[in-house]
Amino acid sequence: FLLNEMRVNIWFMCGSTEFGNQVLSSANFTSTLLTACGSVGVFTYDLVHDQHRDYNAVLAVMFSVPFDYNLYSNWCGAGILNRGTECDKDLFDLMYYGSEMGFVRVKGGAAARTFKGEIVEVAVNITDSSRAVLTVEVKELGRF
Repeated sequence: FLLNEMRVNIWFMCGSTEFGNQVLSSANFTSTLLTACGSVGVFTYDLVHDQHRDYNAVLAVMFSVPFDYNLYSNWCGAGILNRGTECDKDLFDLMYYGSEMGFVRVKGGAAARTFKGEIVEVAVNITDSSRAVLTVEVKELGRF
């Protein structure tokens, strides 16, 4: 499989982003100065079959770094979702509030959690600081 860098989708609320152009790159999500909001969002990659150049699954990653640590904590999640899953507020809400079906969620500062799909395994964690570091590791399990 390949992560399709041509189909990186990003949705975030508050702040701005600098997202690397390469698949295994880095991104910088920052909160907007002089506002009372953190940086929250999701991004997705299509999982592309390397022979057929088509995709049938989406790697989704959710992050939440709040403004107010008295009320909230850092959270992240990652998983493999169905083809056509939109990268939007609904996906963020599903991964932040919903039941863990097709993905895992982890609180900042905790050990990484892993979701094992049919074609890839994805591990995710986030630090618990206001300058959070989000780590996502993807490992191929076989062909699809």
